[in-house]
Amino acid sequence: MRSSEMTSHVNKQFSQLFDIEGLGTRWWFGFDKSSDSESIKTTVSDQLEKFEKNYSRFREESLISQLNRKGRLEEPPKELVDMLNYAAKLRQVTSSNFDITVGRKLEEMGYDADYSFNPKFNTSRSKFGGKISIGTEIIELEEGVRIDLGGFGKGWLIDKLVGLLQQSSSEFFINAGGDVFVYSESEREASFSLENPFETVQSIGSIKFSNASIACSAPNRRQWKDTDTGETFHHLVKVSDFVPQKQIAAVFTYGETAKDTDAASTAIFVSPAKILPAIQKELGVEFMIVFDDGTFFSTKDYLGELFS
Repeated sequence: MRSSEMTSHVNKQFSQLFDIEGLGTRWWFGFDKSSDSESIKTTVSDQLEKFEKNYSRFREESLISQLNRKGRLEEPPKELVDMLNYAAKLRQVTSSNFDITVGRKLEEMGYDADYSFNPKFNTSRSKFGGKISIGTEIIELEEGVRIDLGGFGKGWLIDKLVGLLQQSSSEFFINAGGDVFVYSESEREASFSLENPFETVQSIGSIKFSNASIACSAPNRRQWKDTDTGETFHHLVKVSDFVPQKQIAAVFTYGETAKDTDAASTAIFVSPAKILPAIQKELGVEFMIVFDDGTFFSTKDYLGELFS
C-alpha cells in the first residue's frame, strides 16, 4: 500500500543499500558494511512475502481475505489475534474514528483487490463499527463487515523486521514508503526529509533521529476520480461521515515503534482535534500536522524542523 514517501538522506554509515517491492510500495534498506547482505535480503524477502500472503486484503488467498469472505476464521495465528486486539484498542482510543471495518467502503470507493479505482457504491451493504469477535480459536465478523489492516500493517511488519535484523546488523534503516525505522547500537542518527504534500518532488523540512520510527499519512500519492461525477477520492476515510478527510494535507509522526507511528499518522488524520491528545498519550508519539491552507501545528517534542 503506497503512502506518502519521505526521500531519504542516507548517512555514510549505511554502506550497503537495496530496495524491494512489498505491500504495494517500495521498501528501502541500508545497513553497515560488516553485515551479511545476502542473509538480510533473504530474511526481508521471506518476511514480506509471508506477511502479505497472510494479511493483505489484496491477496485472494490471504487469511484476511478468507475472513472477509466467510465472516469467520478458525485457528487464527497468534499474530493476527494480536493485530486485531491492537486495532480494537485504536478504535477505542479514537472513539471509532480509526476503524479497520472500513474495508468494504474502500472497496466501494474503488480501492479494491483489482486496484480498479472505479467507485461502485452500494451503501446498504456497508457496515461500519460492526462487531469483531476476537478469540484464540476463532475470529468472527458481524455480517456486512470487511476489515483492512492498512492503517498499521506496514508499521507492524517493520517492527518485526527490526527485531530480526538487530541480530545481524549493528546499524540499519528501513523505509517502507515513508514509514521509517533507524537502528544504531552507537545511537548515530540518520536524517530524512519531510515530503511537501503540495509538491511531492520538494521537501518542507527534515528530521534526524535514531532507534525510533517516523511515519507520514497524506492522500497525495493515492488519489483517484470518479469518471462519472469527477469527485476525488483517497484512502484516508473519515468513518464518522464516510468520506475522505479534506482539511489536513499531511500528518508526520515520531515515536518508539513503527506500528505506533504508522497507526498514529492515520488516526490523527481521520480524527477530530479533541481526540488528538488521547492518541498522543496512548501511542506515545509526537507529531506535526500540515493543513490544506499551508499552516501547520506540531507538538512540543516533535523532532522535525521545517525549512524557512
